[in-house]
Amino acid sequence: PSPLPTRRPSPLPTPLPFSAPSTMPSALPTGSPSPQPTPSPSTPGPSPTPTAVPSALPSAIPSPVPSPTPTSAPTPLPSTPPSPLPSASPTSIPSALPTPSPSGSPVPTQLPTPNSPFPTAVPSPLPSIYCEPGTGVESGSDVCETCTIGRFQNASAPPWTCQLCDIGRYNVATGQAMCEKCSAGKLSSADRTQCRDCSAGEYVVNSTICEYCTSGKYAPVAQTDDCLECSAGFSTGQEVGADTCSACDAGTFSSGMAVNCSACPAGTYSGTRDDECTNCTAGSYSATDSSTSCASCEAGR
Repeated sequence: PSPLPTRRPSPLPTPLPFSAPSTMPSALPTGSPSPQPTPSPSTPGPSPTPTAVPSALPSAIPSPVPSPTPTSAPTPLPSTPPSPLPSASPTSIPSALPTPSPSGSPVPTQLPTPNSPFPTAVPSPLPSIYCEPGTGVESGSDVCETCTIGRFQNASAPPWTCQLCDIGRYNVATGQAMCEKCSAGKLSSADRTQCRDCSAGEYVVNSTICEYCTSGKYAPVAQTDDCLECSAGFSTGQEVGADTCSACDAGTFSSGMAVNCSACPAGTYSGTRDDECTNCTAGSYSATDSSTSCASCEAGR
C-alpha cells in the first residue's frame, strides 16, 4: 500500500499546501517563525508586508524615539538645565549670602554695631533705673531698696544710692529723702542715727560730729579731734571705739597701739605691762609660750 498512495497524492497536495499555507500562516506567524517564512515567501507579496511593518516600526519608531529622547533629554537636562540651575542657584544664593556676610563688612559690622549699643544699653538701664526718693540700689544690684536709718536718697539723676547723712545731721527712720539737723550743742553720731554729746570711745570732729576711736586708740571720755594712743605694754581689746587701754598680762607684751597683747615665745618670759619679752639666762629655760619666768636647768643639764 505504500507505493501507491505516495505517487498519487504527491502532485496534488504539493501546490495546495505551498500556496495556501504560505500566504495565510505567513501573515500570522511572521513574528515567531521568522526563519521559515523568510526562505519560502521570496515572492514580493509576503516579503514587503513583513519587511515594511517590522522594518518601519522598529526602525522609525524605536530609532527616533529612544535615540532623541535619551540623547536629547539627558544631554540638555544635565548640560543646560543642571548647569544653569545648580550654577545659578548655588552661585547666586550662597555666593550672595556668604560673601556679604563674612567678607562684606556691612553684615558683621551691623551685627556687632547693634550689639555694641546693646551692651551699652543693657548695663545702662541698670544704673539708670529710676528709684523713688528714700530708696536706692546697692552695688551690683538692680532693685531699688529702702534706705536704712542714718541714710537718705533724693538725687535727681543716677546713681540712685542711699548716702550717709551729712555731718551735723541725722535721721531715725527708714526710707528718708532728707536728714534732720542736730539741735544746738549736739553732735551727730558716726552712723548718723542720732544727735548727742560724744561718749567714751569717740571724739569730736570740727565740733560737728562724733567719730569712733580708731585701732590702737581709746577715749575714756569723749575727746576732741582725736582719741588717745594706747602705749606699749597695754592694749585696747577692741578694733574701734575703745574706751580703755589695759596693761598686758605677764607672759605677754605689746609694742604700742596694740589691740591685743602677744604671747612671749618659748625660751623667753615677761612680766605685766612689758613692751617686749626677755630671754632666759644661761642655765635656765622656759619650755612653753607665755612663760612668766624661766626655770633653772637640772644638774647635768
